[in-house]
Amino acid sequence: MRSSSYLMTALVMIIIIAAGCSKSTTQDKKQVAQEALTMNMQQKVAKTADEAIKFAKTLEGVQPKKDYLLTQAQSMYDSKELEEVVEIAKYVLEYVDSDGAKAKQLLEKATQDLEALARGGIDQAAKKIEGLKL
Repeated sequence: MRSSSYLMTALVMIIIIAAGCSKSTTQDKKQVAQEALTMNMQQKVAKTADEAIKFAKTLEGVQPKKDYLLTQAQSMYDSKELEEVVEIAKYVLEYVDSDGAKAKQLLEKATQDLEALARGGIDQAAKKIEGLKL
């Protein structure tokens, strides 16, 4: 895992250097730099919503913050870390992009899943109580 992280970092550095050395236009250099930043963000995997938000605050511009946070939220959703997804989605909607469709979608899905888990827990508890009655 570590060696792939070092490899990605080296690749990002090569891309940045290549962008600086080429005779391409400023727009091309900005695009290459943005792609390198995106690759770097994708390798930074947060363990918690707080960690993701803290890292996102170091990024410049709305789009990189939004992209990073939504990638982390989707990853956490896939891992069933639903409370973390809710926290990130709420942060995105409050501080980054109040109209963010993806953030709204993730928030809705995570909330529904949490409600379903809660209902399942209540049903299971009710069955246990019913089994204890004489």
